[in-house]
Amino acid sequence: MLDQLKASAIEYLSAHHVCILATLSAEGPWAAPVDYENDGLTVYLLLPRTGDETFHVETNPAVTLSVFDLAEEDQRQRLSRGLQYRGIARALTEEDLAQTPPGLRKLYATRERTAPGGWAIVRVTPRRLYLTDYRHGYGQRETLDV
Repeated sequence: MLDQLKASAIEYLSAHHVCILATLSAEGPWAAPVDYENDGLTVYLLLPRTGDETFHVETNPAVTLSVFDLAEEDQRQRLSRGLQYRGIARALTEEDLAQTPPGLRKLYATRERTAPGGWAIVRVTPRRLYLTDYRHGYGQRETLDV
């Protein structure tokens, strides 16, 4: 069961490339859409180097990611799926770039051409994931502790 749940989480993460990153700072919570790529359950984020979310990750590495499918209003309860992901974030150096997924390396290179030095790569290691799938009934949620 856990192997199947883990495989479902990886498949879901791999099918998406934008998530909502939630962080917490002394001023309070912050949420922003960010690009990501995954390698298994490990997620790599591409963040603006001077953005609030990057500063928050550096001062408090506990983060939550939210990935979800959009459904039409009349189908929302029947078709909604999503993944909530709690993890620990760590900024990587350019030397670490080789260990990131190829899609992220390509996106990083593209953005670096337009704004050199303007991007930070952050690796998020999972702690707990929640998979929601309302296709199997409203409120259906499974938990995976990693």
